[in-house]
Amino acid sequence: MVRRGRGIAGVVALALVALIALVGTAIADNFVGTTSDDGYARVKTNERNVPELFVIRWRAACEADGVFYRSKKGFAGPYRHQNRAFFRDWTRTRNNNLDDGFSAVITSKYEGTRITRNRWAGVFQSWVIVKQDGQFFTRCRTGEISWSTFRR
Repeated sequence: MVRRGRGIAGVVALALVALIALVGTAIADNFVGTTSDDGYARVKTNERNVPELFVIRWRAACEADGVFYRSKKGFAGPYRHQNRAFFRDWTRTRNNNLDDGFSAVITSKYEGTRITRNRWAGVFQSWVIVKQDGQFFTRCRTGEISWSTFRR
C-alpha cells in the first residue's frame, strides 16, 4: 500500500507545533561566582527561571582565638520569599559530625537578586554556636558576605 504525504499544510502545521514546543521550553541555568571573602557561590535556576538551589562556601571567625568555622552549604528551594528575580530565606541546621566531640548549630540568612539576565548577586550571613561534649565552646559569625554569580 502506498501512503500519500500530508501535503504542504500538514508540513507547515507540524513545523509550527515543533517551533512552539521549542520556544516554550527553557533550560535550567547555572550561575557561578565568588564571594567577598574569596569563597564560592552558585545559583541554579529551573526551567521557569526560578531559583531552586543556592550554594555558598563561607568562613566565620570565632570568639575563641585562632578558631574559624568553615562550610560549603547548599540551600534548596522553594524559599520563603521568591520569584524569578529574587529569593530570600533563612535556615537553622545542626552539624553533629565534627571531630573530638564538637557539634554546631548554624543559623544562616541569605538573599539574591537577578541583576541582569546573566547575573545574580546577593548577601549571606551566618551565626554558629559550637559545643564540645554538649557544653558551650565558642560563638562564630561571618558578618555580611556579598556574592556575585554569572551564567556559566
